[in-house]
Amino acid sequence: SGMKYSEFKAEVEKMGYWVDNDKSPLYVDKSEGGETIIAIGKHKRFSVDPSWSGFHTIPEENQIAIYNLAHALTVTPLEEREEEKRYWLQRIEPPILGEQDPRYLFYTRVGGYYDIGTTKSEWRNVIKTIFTESEIAEMDITGFEKIEVTP
Repeated sequence: SGMKYSEFKAEVEKMGYWVDNDKSPLYVDKSEGGETIIAIGKHKRFSVDPSWSGFHTIPEENQIAIYNLAHALTVTPLEEREEEKRYWLQRIEPPILGEQDPRYLFYTRVGGYYDIGTTKSEWRNVIKTIFTESEIAEMDITGFEKIEVTP
């Protein structure tokens, strides 16, 4: 399986460098707003540019590590680099009931059934309240609206 932008960022940040993934290309810098080390294209595969002066002034083991991570990311197909969107499923309340506390679908892995509750929190490996796009595609969510879970 390929590498996600989030995995790349986490690995590079462990080395103490800064990842700017807000625009294209993605840049790895020595620090926030600092000297660029490497650039990775986001619109086509195999687009990696280590010819920045910052690349040549970091330790060789970091050059190798960053280049290997960049390679893993750039061979990953573009559509596989993004995290899958995740959602809470909020019940659409009938207006006749007036203001209600929002209710969210949950799945309990112990009983193996769905129900609704007022919490969005997941509990251990028992109560699941967050569903991925691909999970939702397999479900009938009539009567619910998707509320995106943002980091």
